[in-house]
Amino acid sequence: MIIEERVERSQYVKLITWIVSFIILMAGIVFPVLILWVNQDMMSKVIGASVLCLIFFTLIFTVAYQPRKLILSETHIIMERILGQVYISYSDIIDISLYHRENVAEIRIFGIGGLGGYIGKFYNSKIGFYTAYVGDYSQAFLIKINNREKYVMSCRHAEKIVEEVKSRLKQ
Repeated sequence: MIIEERVERSQYVKLITWIVSFIILMAGIVFPVLILWVNQDMMSKVIGASVLCLIFFTLIFTVAYQPRKLILSETHIIMERILGQVYISYSDIIDISLYHRENVAEIRIFGIGGLGGYIGKFYNSKIGFYTAYVGDYSQAFLIKINNREKYVMSCRHAEKIVEEVKSRLKQ
């Protein structure tokens, strides 16, 4: 049986996403346009075009890797993103449990922390290094797989997802 659940964003993530997107778009439009039109020297035009490209690709990257939907197929957990999918085979899973974000410092190694969610490589002293695909940490769960990798993912009805995966692991 295939189960699908949408990844929801917390109010904090939604607020940060709107504010930062607005600032980036305004800065990304106003700053390069001013540099391109006001300054006549070539170096200023190159810098303005470079800033515009950097901002554009940052926004594209952010949107492309945001988690959209979690799917439990017959053989895998699938985290669907706009750009590709993340597959975790049930046979590779050692443990799955709800993830409660306690008062532990989170260090972002490489990724996004709030703009559209929490996506990328993170570290905390409780669980170590992990890859996150989280829209709302209150709906998060931790997956430990046999090559010592850890994933923190989130979706609606996380409790039911964890119980369903545990039952599939017993089969």
